[in-house]
Amino acid sequence: MSGAKTSAIRPLLEYFPNHPERAIPGGESKAAVLARYKKFMRRVKAGDVIVGGGNAAAVPMFGGKAGEIKEIEV
Repeated sequence: MSGAKTSAIRPLLEYFPNHPERAIPGGESKAAVLARYKKFMRRVKAGDVIVGGGNAAAVPMFGGKAGEIKEIEV
């Protein structure tokens, strides 16, 4: 869907959020992502350090700036 006009993919944008069990073509379902995230978070213990890459500012629940160190209470 990258680079597509919103009007061209609107049906997909409306369908997949309402069908979390269905995988986006070439990707995974919202339900699968959440299950993988929950499994990971069950393994995190107090004092663990999690290192990630990418654009933290693009993740609304965490936010942040490139190179920033952020402590998140789990």
